Amino acid sequence: GAGAAGMRGGAACMRRSLGRDLLVLACLAGLLEAAEGAWRLHGGEAFRLQQLRRNLDMETRKNLAGDCELMGWLDACNGDVDQAADRCREKAAWRKGVGRVCMRQVARRMSPPKSFTAVMEPLRDREGLPIVWSMGLPTGDVAEVTRDTVYINERLMALTKAGQVPRPMVIIDVRSPTFRPPDKPLIKGGFEVVQRYYPWYAKGKTVFLGVPRPVRALFRIARPFMPREMWDRFKFEDDYCDLREHVGDNSMLIDWGGHGHWDIKKHVQLTEIKEGLTGAALSSREKNSEAELSLYY
Repeated sequence: GAGAAGMRGGAACMRRSLGRDLLVLACLAGLLEAAEGAWRLHGGEAFRLQQLRRNLDMETRKNLAGDCELMGWLDACNGDVDQAADRCREKAAWRKGVGRVCMRQVARRMSPPKSFTAVMEPLRDREGLPIVWSMGLPTGDVAEVTRDTVYINERLMALTKAGQVPRPMVIIDVRSPTFRPPDKPLIKGGFEVVQRYYPWYAKGKTVFLGVPRPVRALFRIARPFMPREMWDRFKFEDDYCDLREHVGDNSMLIDWGGHGHWDIKKHVQLTEIKEGLTGAALSSREKNSEAELSLYY
């Protein structure tokens, strides 16, 4: 009995020690990332970021996504601190009005594998950008597509490395039945929200999969009328196996011909659990009103 108790005590001690070690490692990782971000910021960028922080009150900063979003606004305003501060205040007031957005709200309009949009955490492309995978386009009314847009962008900013502007690599599969010409929800809740409140999102790379070649020809015809920066952001590939130019082998899913592991259903379930543990879950009233919904469908 004494020996068993001793073994249990030793195991508990080891668990406590392991927990402390993991905490120390997490702290070290955070310090290293902060140091790396500070190194990435040149003198002028670091000074402007500090100025922008000082120009914003705590209430405004509370409704923004930290320094990565401030970097995004500085980039969008070409380094103009006063203009960036005005845009930050406008965005913060709007974001406060939108309210809490979580995976549970977004996931109920997904129908994998035919239709979904998600950040493929923690996978990245060859340039280190987070990957957004969109089977078709978001569905719902204007308010619902707006929440989808907010959620995707906030996940993107959470994954942006310190000292960088939040930009994604977006994969859009046009063969999904939800891919369609822009309608009112997509224009108002998607394009206009991005243009006004997340302008850096459109500066990432977008790869379209399955676009018929005659349609690609129309894009080439329009090339002289498009800014070079915009043209360079659009890429066309036939299928997922052709993504190797953009995505490294470890981020290429097995179904795409690589070694990466990521599953939309597991991603949704784990994210909902994580958000529940961190206080981002639905309130009791909302849970009761949506009791018919499972974790995923």
